Formats: sequence, structure tokens, C-alpha cells
Amino acid sequence: QGFESIDKTDLRGRFRWWGLYTQRKPGYDGSWTGDENTDMLEDEHFMLRVRSDGGALTVNALRTLGDLSTKYARDTADLSDRENVQYHWIRVEDMPEIWRRLDEVGLHTTQACGDCPRVILGSPLAGESLDEVLDPTPAIDEIVRRYIGKKEYANLPRKFKTAISGLQDVVHEINDVAFIGVVHPEHGPGLDVWVPDVWEGVVSIFRDYGYRRLRAKARLKFLVKDWGVEKFREVLETEYLKRKLIDGPALVPPPHPIDHVGVQRLKNGLNAVGVSPIAGRVSGTILSAVADLAEKAGSDRVRFTPYQKLIILDVPDDKIGELTEGLDALGLPSRPSHWRKNLMACTGIEFCKLSFTETRKRAQDLVPELDKRLDDLNAQIDTPVTININGCPNSCARSQVADIGFKGQMVDDGDGNSVEGFQVHLGGSLGLDSGFGRKLRQHKVTSTELGDYIDRVVRNFVSQRTDGERFAQWATTTKDLDALRALAERGAAELQGASAEELLRWTDENFGSDPHTYVVASNMQDAVLVDLAAQVRPGVDVLFLDTGYHFAETIGTRDAVESVYDIHVVNVAPEQTVAQQDELVGKDLFASDPAECCRLRKVVPLRKSLAGYSAWVTGLRRVDAPTRANAPLISFDEAFGLVKINAIAAWTDEDMQKYIDEHGTLVNPLVDEGYPSIGCAPCTAKPTETLTDLESESIHIIREVAGEFERPVLLFSGGKDSTVLLHTALKAFWPAPLPFALLHVDTGHNLPEVLAFRDEIVERHNLRLVVANVEDYLADGRLTERPDGIRNPLQTIPLLEAITDNKFDAVLGGGRRDEERSRAKERIFSLRNAFGQWDPKKQRPELWSLYNGRHAPGEHVRVFPISNWTELDVWRYIARENVQLASL
Repeated sequence: QGFESIDKTDLRGRFRWWGLYTQRKPGYDGSWTGDENTDMLEDEHFMLRVRSDGGALTVNALRTLGDLSTKYARDTADLSDRENVQYHWIRVEDMPEIWRRLDEVGLHTTQACGDCPRVILGSPLAGESLDEVLDPTPAIDEIVRRYIGKKEYANLPRKFKTAISGLQDVVHEINDVAFIGVVHPEHGPGLDVWVPDVWEGVVSIFRDYGYRRLRAKARLKFLVKDWGVEKFREVLETEYLKRKLIDGPALVPPPHPIDHVGVQRLKNGLNAVGVSPIAGRVSGTILSAVADLAEKAGSDRVRFTPYQKLIILDVPDDKIGELTEGLDALGLPSRPSHWRKNLMACTGIEFCKLSFTETRKRAQDLVPELDKRLDDLNAQIDTPVTININGCPNSCARSQVADIGFKGQMVDDGDGNSVEGFQVHLGGSLGLDSGFGRKLRQHKVTSTELGDYIDRVVRNFVSQRTDGERFAQWATTTKDLDALRALAERGAAELQGASAEELLRWTDENFGSDPHTYVVASNMQDAVLVDLAAQVRPGVDVLFLDTGYHFAETIGTRDAVESVYDIHVVNVAPEQTVAQQDELVGKDLFASDPAECCRLRKVVPLRKSLAGYSAWVTGLRRVDAPTRANAPLISFDEAFGLVKINAIAAWTDEDMQKYIDEHGTLVNPLVDEGYPSIGCAPCTAKPTETLTDLESESIHIIREVAGEFERPVLLFSGGKDSTVLLHTALKAFWPAPLPFALLHVDTGHNLPEVLAFRDEIVERHNLRLVVANVEDYLADGRLTERPDGIRNPLQTIPLLEAITDNKFDAVLGGGRRDEERSRAKERIFSLRNAFGQWDPKKQRPELWSLYNGRHAPGEHVRVFPISNWTELDVWRYIARENVQLASL
């Protein structure tokens, strides 16, 4: 029925699980990119991704891909860095025939996109490489057979990427899970595990425990970061595998990427011929011609690679010359230039709605330009210099791990105009120098300056490198220290007496527009500096030294700060865990030699982590100690080789508290328990711990509600927060009965244990219960069931009508400020209009412990008595008070 008949929720949801994304409508430059313009940018044609696990194809399959391109995709075809082929200009009316043709040759598009297990990367020479430890093909085939297309694994928090190989040729470092062959000293060659079972276990952990609330934090890496490797492995072994895994030897990184370009001998005595299109750009015509050439050479096996390359297997010696000559004529050389071989690019603004810049299309001109410009140097470059060009921050082309990576964004051209450009990453790498590229001051170029910039950087590399030095090594050690010293001196002279905001703006203006050029250090005693920095530069890096000895409250504050503020926490840990350090130097080094403990667990990791930055902002204050009384606002830090900005150096304790009070800034809960300063637990004095102040505040608020409002009600879900709220409310009026009712919105999907707990609580305390049933609204047509069956979003109307029908003028809820960013700024008495909406501009000031419950007819006030509690406070209070919870 055509494009117009497609439901929007399907178009931007379920279509992706079948490999389909709408492409970008022509005529809109990068200034239009953004969620607010999605409808405008959405073309009626699709990008279609064809899944080819392990990059494996027969010649007939390749010929089919070529034919489909010429018939249905306007002859477009791009090889991605996930061993897929991508089409453009696909019409939805043609999909049934496309699927039928693909099925005939064993290909499909199932879960080629979407929040599910994507295509599995496998070695292009699987089973035939002379260097592989083992053939991963059986494991890949078994995973695809067992799990791909199964609903149990089709709705993950985010996409899930896998790589399996007998050698390090599948960029395994940047996948969610990877299995790479090793030789165990006792068990011999292998992957240490039966891969499909372990793969299923890892995916299941991601499905069951992965984060779904914030899409930006929903990848598996964030769960691993929070849990740590040891806990992740423990859960995998105990809950999912029911057995222990065998430890294997560590991989020895290769000195350069293994891309299989060129001619190489295979185990079967034949040859593989790997060729390099520019940034994966081919066409249906070219793919069909390659299929003909491969068949003529006697081959029936073709492979795609994670480097946007194409390989023909099983070529006899006497057919190599004829085959390579035919491939050269198609623009697919097996002996490509340095820049053709080592450049990758994503789809770019030509077809992608998320892109700010042109990438793959631009690469077609950039490679010949570099070949010509750097012709005099190419012979001197004896190590790969990789260039990855990405059109947006999503890194489909892996810009962070290239020697020279470009991330698309709109930039200032120097005349006040916003034009297409790139943030530059230098020195990223996989393998021997594995790590993200560093972003330095002024490393930002317009699209038209790409050739000039690459030319300049490569010439500097060739002239400055030492013998055998790789680009990543050179880039991470090169820093213009004299320029940084001069900048620090100039800043110190110009900003004497400057405010914290002025110092942070100066930092941002002088160290580039990218948030990762400088870093803000925080010990998570409070979020004052973090809040200030995030206002100046959303997404700024915040460095936290995780020594392994921190209080649980400090780790909790770190996690809460990262979820509430628009920042990126850089968690820096020492090389050894506490247990490993105890084994190496003796238990409790902090007791026998605290200075050495600080050096190992603070100074050394800090030095390493700061190496990629040009400036750091600290929370050092002059009142902290006599030795800091004359601390400068800006200086050059000779110890770490970067500019140091002490943005709040002049602030007193009163200044800090005033800012916290005015901005509702997150504070480590230990501060409220009397800790004057907070560091590692063994070396921090412990005051008496108490939750009494929080409980007293909550009881005061609840009594204020009872005194100010005519018909308050307590919103009760049966969860821990509302249960704690009810507990404090009962204490507030004991031994008198609770003077207001409970209100529960029953979605019809509530678990029976929760409902039983609710009813038991009501009966025990002789409470009045008002229930708003979503099922009633669905039954009489006032609400419609969502396609996904989720009912949480349907609670709003029943809740508001229950408030109106019962004339409730205050609704007490268990919301807390540390739960999400929007709650951090909400008042304890939060005025809502007749539609239940919260307008932050109409909220009243809450000075000291005074709360204003004034409201007009039709309005009501939401009240959050435990707003200042943290997750940890709630659990500790439950333990202290022995609060009964639902059995779940």
C-alpha cells in the first residue's frame, strides 16, 4: 500500500528489526540535523542493510546483491564496516520481492538493525588463514541458527555487536562481546568456551540487567563499567551458565590492522585476493561484475571485511593475474595506495538523517587528492596511518580509534558562519596502541580543509617521529608545552579575581568546542564544580579517581551525578585492584605506607589519564588548607604538562553551601552525616552516622501537607520508595490514624505480590484506599492499548481524573531528586495545573523549611517528602527501621 500507509511507530521502530531505515531527504544540509526536524528529513525511500554473518557470500549471492541493487536501489551499494552491504533508494513496495530473492541465496535482513543482536563479525579468511588459531565458522553458524530472529533476544536495551575469529582481524575491541582464538598451555587452541552458550549468557545479562531508562547509557559497556568485570563474570557463571569459565592467556596485539588486502596464500593451497574500494563505495554493477570475475577464476566464495574491503577466496595461482587485472579495471585494486587502503567513512549526509557532514561521498575525492599531495612522502611511511571519517558523534566509522579521526559537526568558519566541519581525534588505535584518540585545542576543521589538515599532520609525523614510532605513539606524546605555558600565563594575568563562571568560559573558549579537550576533576563530595562546568559545556569530561577504597556513598554519588548532569564521567582506576596490590606489596598499604598507597592508587593513574588533555579544572579551594592559601586561579601544571584551572579557588564554605541551596546541587550523603571531607574510607574520619535528619525533614513536610491542604492523598505503588514514604507518614501522626487516603493506579499488569502487599498494608493500618483502574478506561474506550502492550504511559489520565473526582488538592509521592535530571530541579511542593503539568517558571521559592501550598481551583500540588533522600538513604532507612516490603 506504499509509504503513506506505514504507521509511524512501525516506521521508526519495528522496520529497523528488518534492516530498514528511512534515508535522508535530499536538499537539507547539516544545520537541519536534529530530532526536532525528523519529520522534515525523512524521505519515503529506505536504506536497506543485508545481513551477512561472518561476511560470507557465495558468488551467486553476490550476483544477486548486484542485481537487486541495479533493479531496486538505483545501482547503489556500500560495504559497511560490519561486513554488510547497504542499499539506498529502496521502496517499501519492492521489499517482498527483495526478501524473496535474498532468501533464495541464503541471505536475509532480520535484525540487521534495531535493538537486537546485529550481524556477527567473523574472519574473512575463516577456516583458511595460515595464521588463525581455529575456524570460528561453526560457532557463528550455530548462534545464527539458535538465536537470531528469536523473540527472547530481540528486544535488548540497545544494539548488541559480536565478533568471533581465530585471529585478530575483526576489530574485536569495539564489540559488545568478542571471542578470539588463543592457545591455552594446557587445553590447546580454542576460544576457552563453547561460544554459543556463553554468547547467550552475555546477551541474556544485557537483556535482563542492561539499562533501558536512558538510551545514551543503554549499551552493555555501561553495565560492565558499573558492575566491574569480576561481578559480570560471577553473574554469568552462577546465574546463566551454571559453571565456571576457564581462564585463558591474554592476546598479543598485532602491530598493525589485519585487513587482508592483497594476495595471500590459503591453507587449501589456493589464494585470497583482497581489494579496496574507496570507503566501501561500490555499486550493483560492480558487484555483479566481481561475481563474474570470481566465477571465471574458479571461486565460489566471496567475503566482506570490517574495513570496508572485499575478498575473493580460492583463486588458483594461474588465475591471479587475470583476476587482479579485471578488478583493477573496476576500480578495485589489490595493491591500493596507502590512503585508499587505510581510509574508512560512514554513510554521511548523502543518505543519513543523523549526519552533519558529507563523508563517504567526499572520500571519493579525498583519496586521490591525498595520493597526489603526499606523493613525495608515501615511500617514507612504513606504518599504516588510518583515517576514519564520521558524519556525526555515533561513530559508525570508528572515528575515535583511527590515527586521524574526524567526527562531523557544524563549526564556525571564522567569519561567524556555521558550516560543515569535523572535530579531530588524533592517535586512536586498535591493537598494539589500543585507545581513543585525543582531542586537543583548535583541532577542528571545516570540510573544505580536510586535505590541508591531513597533509599538515602527516608531514609533521614523518618529520618528527623517531625510528619505528607509530602514529598513535607520536600523537599521544606530542604536545605544544611552550604554547600551553604562554596561554596559562596570559590567562592568569587577564583573569585575576574572575568568577568561577568566567574561568570556566575562558577554559572552554581556549580549549576547543569539543567537551573532551579538557577535563574537570571531582572527588564527588558534591557536584558544585560539575554543575558549573556542565552549564558552560554540556557533555564535559568529569574525571573521578576510583581508588578502590571509596565509600559506597561516594560511588553512588558518582553514578547519580552522571545520571543527573549532562556530563561524561571518566572513571580512572589503578592498574592493580586492591586485592592484587595486597598480594604484591602486602595487605593494607594505606596503614604501613600511606604516601606510597596514594602514589600507586592516585598519582600514577591520574598522570596517565591526564596525558590526553591540554587542561584540567580542579575543585581546589584556598580555605582547604594553609598550603593552598595562595593557590592561583590559572597556572601551568609542570607535573602533568597541562594548564590547571582552579575555578572555585576563592570560594568559602559559605559560598559552597549557598550555591548548593540555590541550585539543588547533588551532595554526597556523607556530608549530611557530618564528614568534613571525604576521601578513601580507610583514611577518612568517621562521624556518627544517622538518618534522623532526613526522616525529621520528611515528617515535617508531611505534617505541613496535613495542615495546609483540605484533601491530601498519598500516591502508593507498592515499591520501596512509596513504602518508605508511607512508613514516615504513619510515624508522623502516630498514635493517631493516617489523616488521608492512599491512591493506587492499577495498570492491570501489576504483579499479584504487589497487590497482595498493598491490601495487607491497608488492612493492617485501617487505611482508606482509592484505586484508579487503567483496565476500566480500556474497557470503555477512554484509552487505547499501545502496540507494544506497555501500560505505564497510560496511567496519566486515570491518575488525573482520580485527583479531580476525589477533589484531592495535594498528592504526596515518593519521587527523589537523584532519580533523574528533571527531578533534580523540582521543588518539594510542586504546583501542577489542571492537566497535571509542571511549569518550572511558576514554582515558588522554598526558603529554609517554608513551603507554599497556595493553588487555584483545578490545580493541585505534588509533594515529595523524600526528595532529598538518595537511593542509598532509602535502603539504609529500610534496614534501620525494618520496613516491610513486598515479597518481590
